[in-house]
Order: sequence, then C-alpha cells, then structure tokens
Amino acid sequence: MWEGLLGSGTLTDMRSNGRQRLKELLDTSLLEIASEVGKKVKMPNLIRDMALAIASQEFFVKAGNDHANFPVVGALPEGVVRMSFMKNELRVLVLPDSYKFNKLSTLLLQDNTFNLSYHNSLFFNCMRNLKVLNLSHTRFSFLPDSLSNLSNLRALFLRNCLNLSDLPSLSNLNELNVLDLSGTKLEKWPEDMHKLTSLRCLDLTQAKLDIFPAECISSYKQLEELLMLSDINSRGCVWGSNELGDRNGARVEWLPDLGHLADLHLVFLNAMVFNNYMNACPPNGRCAGVESNLGKNGITVIGDHRIVLPKSTSVLNLMNCPDDVRSLSMAGCLRDLTVLDVFALSGLKYLLTLDIRLKEQAPRAISHSSLSELVLVELKKLENVCGGQELHCEKLTKIGVWNCGLLRLPKVLGVRGTSPIEIKGEIRWWDGGAVQQGNPGVSEGHPVNFQVAEIPDELASSPRFTELSDTFLSYPSNDAVT
Repeated sequence: MWEGLLGSGTLTDMRSNGRQRLKELLDTSLLEIASEVGKKVKMPNLIRDMALAIASQEFFVKAGNDHANFPVVGALPEGVVRMSFMKNELRVLVLPDSYKFNKLSTLLLQDNTFNLSYHNSLFFNCMRNLKVLNLSHTRFSFLPDSLSNLSNLRALFLRNCLNLSDLPSLSNLNELNVLDLSGTKLEKWPEDMHKLTSLRCLDLTQAKLDIFPAECISSYKQLEELLMLSDINSRGCVWGSNELGDRNGARVEWLPDLGHLADLHLVFLNAMVFNNYMNACPPNGRCAGVESNLGKNGITVIGDHRIVLPKSTSVLNLMNCPDDVRSLSMAGCLRDLTVLDVFALSGLKYLLTLDIRLKEQAPRAISHSSLSELVLVELKKLENVCGGQELHCEKLTKIGVWNCGLLRLPKVLGVRGTSPIEIKGEIRWWDGGAVQQGNPGVSEGHPVNFQVAEIPDELASSPRFTELSDTFLSYPSNDAVT
C-alpha cells in the first residue's frame, strides 16, 4: 500500500486518499473487516485467489503458510514486482546467488522468526530496485550490509524489532521517505543519517535513543512527521531548551526550521520547555510553518498544566494535574475543542466555568458549539460539568464517565440530529443519581442511551491514559494563546 501512497502531495493527503480507497473497496465487498483491533482488512478468499491468478507473474504471495525457508530455485518468478512472505517461520535471509529480482519493488517479511545472528550479507544485492521493505516484528539483532545498497528504497519499516540496536549505513538511501524504527533498541543515531534528506516520516516511538543530533534536524527539510514519544520508565529522547544550558540533548529551538512538519509527537522535559517551543514558532501564526487541518490538533498534558495552549486546539487530554486545579475556564482555545478527556485531576470540582466574576452576570447556560466527545475518569471531587448551569452543545454525541461518584450531569440543550447521546459508565453511578437533580433529563427533547461499561481497553492502553512524561505534544499546533 505504501508504494502506491508515496507519490506527490503530503502524507496527510495521501493517507486520506488511501482510506477513501479502502472504504470504496469495503463498500463494494472487495475487502472485508479482518479484525476490529487495529481496523485490519483482508480480501475475501475468492477475490484474493482470483486477483493472485490474474497477477501471478507480478505478485508472489505466501503469507501465513508456516514456511521455514525461501522457495528453491525456479519457484520464484524473477519478473515478480511485489512479494510477500509475512507471518511465516522464516529464520534466515538466504537466497540462491542466481536470483535476480530486477523488477521487485515491494518485499514484505514482517512477523517472521528470523534467527538473531545469521544472514547472508549480500541478500539485498539481487533486488536493487526495491522501493518498500517491511521487516517489522522480527528478531533481527543486526541487518545485512547489503541493505546499504538499496538506493531506490522509499520506505523501510523496522517496527518492534525488539532486538535491533544497530543499523548498517543508510547514507546511500537518498530516496528514503519513510523510516520506522519504533519499538527498537536503537540507542545511538547512526553516522551519516543526516544524508537522508528526502525523509518525510521518521518514527522513533518507544525507541531507546536518548540523543538526537542537531545536524539531522537541519537536514530533514522535507520532514512532515516526527514521532518520538517514549514512556517515562524507559530511555528515550526528551526534548529540552537552550535556556536550560543543555548543549548535548535535543532542543525545541531546532523545530521551527522544519517548514513542512504536520505531525509531531515529542516528550518535553517540562512545561517551560513546551512554552519555549511555542514561543519559538515564527510570528506568522504557524507553528513550524505548518499548514494543516487545525481540527486534528491535539495536546496531552501530564502533570504540570501551566502551558501555552495552541489556538484552535481540537483534542485536549489532561492527566494528573495538581490539586489546585478546581475548574477549566471556557475562555480562549477551549471553545474550539471537539474532544475533551480529563483523567485523575484530584482537585477538580467543576469541569467548565465561565470567567465571570459577578454571579448575576452569568448566563443560564454554558455554550460549546464544537464539543462532540467528553471522557471523565478518576475525578473523585467532580460535582458538575458546568458549575450547575445548563450546557448548550449541539454536536455532543458521546459521554464516558468512570470513577466520578459525585458527578451529576447537567441538562444538555440544542443537540442536533436524531441519534441518541451515548453515555457509558458504571451502573452504580447511573443508578445513584447521574442526572443533575431537578432536570427532566440529560437532554431536553433528545434521546439518551446509557450503557454499562468498563473503561474501554483501547482507552485504558492508549497514550492518553498511560504515564508517558510530564508534557508532550501529540499534533502540530498553530498560533499560541494563553
């Protein structure tokens, strides 16, 4: 799929186009859902067999067949364009010397049990025109040196190669657009990596890398996605600032030079560093010169909440903030939120309040025109969403409440459409008076559907609610406001 996506246009646009094509194939039953986890799809067996028969000279697929070795000489058509051996039992990278795959552009070898140490160092020399290579979820501790000769490679995936701590030189991979090293043991950035000037996506999520060299940032002018999150209990790159005097680590002052950056996942040392990053953004109103869909901007704050929030923040996740946070003011960028998740704010009593000093000036209802999803977890003192006032939310469709025993939901006005508001939570909370006393219903004239549910697995295991760091930025941001 990546080979078809890596064309002209931004990665965001290409992914959007790819999702649209998948939807069209699903709608016409040429694809079907294989697993709801990860939203995996597959071809129905009949369609798959027919497609492989039609493209038998260009496609060679032996996936999930428990193969322990590559096919013998003569079994592989040398004119093959795309080849897949994913989800087998392959143990070594060894092919007969006589093989020449001059047309091979995609090779998928992920989810194999490759031996940790033995491989033919010349393995990739027979496929010099390779564009996409996937070795993810394998046990490699090192890779064949011939990888360095794949000068036409556009995408290299090494996701969750848990034993991989070193790489051969990649300096000749001048066309490389996507490099995924997430979940590897890579601790040191290889020399000459600054020569990968065509990189558009660099994924180092949960890698062990603790120093990111400045010369790489200055070279990656085409970079659109920089993904470097790591959890607080493992080594990983934590971004600091010039003001801290650390001249060896990564510094946020480098980032505004990345003029095409559209997706940024970083661990910031503290709130001050994050604010320095916002202040380092150019005065033209764009953070790192990004022109992106602001509706996708998201921020997750863990711990110190004293940060400068980007204007038009759409998704806000607040976690483990200090006890002195009693409420969130509806002033400024909070009015643009579509999703608000709040987790473990021990002092929070009211969720949303208006910044109005005189009580008699307060309106009857708090209006929030864009909020569509609200998730509240572990808020032991939370009594009300909006300080006893009514909530006017025309787009609100989902509410999740867990371990918020004192919370009473307000009346929600102005909801559009006929679909019910979905409320999920614990039955003891709902039966104990989840609806604010005196209200005829959570939503006046609009149906409400309550479901007894535990915290969803995808929510409990997501970066929203796992301890990552003091503060990190999940998506790019535009001009900052307090």
